[in-house]
This record gives sequence, C-alpha cells and structure tokens, in this order.
Amino acid sequence: MTVPVFRRFSQADVPTAPNWLGTIFSPLNVFCEQTVQLFNKGLVIGQNVQGMKFNTVYTAPFLYLSSNVFTPITFQYTGGGQPNCCMIGNISRVDGLPIQVAVGITSWLLNQNTNPYTVTINFIAGLSDNIKYNITFVVL
Repeated sequence: MTVPVFRRFSQADVPTAPNWLGTIFSPLNVFCEQTVQLFNKGLVIGQNVQGMKFNTVYTAPFLYLSSNVFTPITFQYTGGGQPNCCMIGNISRVDGLPIQVAVGITSWLLNQNTNPYTVTINFIAGLSDNIKYNITFVVL
C-alpha cells in the first residue's frame, strides 16, 4: 500500500483567506511532501528508525548440532538509542544451497558498559554443522 499522492496547498484553494495564509503554505507543503516520501518506502534503519543492520559471514562449528557449541558473534551497536530487539534480517548459505529449517536467535546480550554498546549473539538455532552463512542482523 502506498500513501496517496500529495496535492500542494495553494492560496488559490482558499480565495477568501487573508494573504498571510500563503506564507504558511510553503513550509506546510515541504513538510507534507517529505512525509509522503518517507511513508512510500523512504524510511531507513539507522536514519529514520533508531537501529542498525550488521552483516557478517559465520561458520557454524563442526559439532554444532550434537554439542550445542556456538562461537559467539560480537559487534558494536552504532544505532541510536538503546536497542531491545535483535533478529536475523536475512540468512543464506554461502554455497547457495537452501536452508531447510527455521533459523533464529535464541540468546543475545547487550553490554551497556561499552561505548558504543556491544551486542553478542550467544546462540542461533537451526544452523548446520560446519556450514558457512551470510547473516544480516537487525538490531532495534
């Protein structure tokens, strides 16, 4: 769904209004045009939404499935505010084969004693032994 096309406000729309009303229309038109543009797929994480994306290549340990051994993934959070959500935005196998099961973060930690904050992914369920993945994390 898209926001309807914005029609600019004009003094001609209100012919009986005082002349000073025209000076209000200019900033109002700029605000409305920018707002419509943002809502039509113009919102960006890190610019308009407090948060960030982090991309990495990760290889699951050799005995990941049988031992639940996971090498933590750590990165700096440079988004605005204090995040309270960490999820996988995208994941794919580097070799191009499809992922057959649901994959998700089951444990993560935010270290607020660092500047910038440090995010540590402690476990991702659903990976396969010794497989290399491209992962994009979204932290909000």
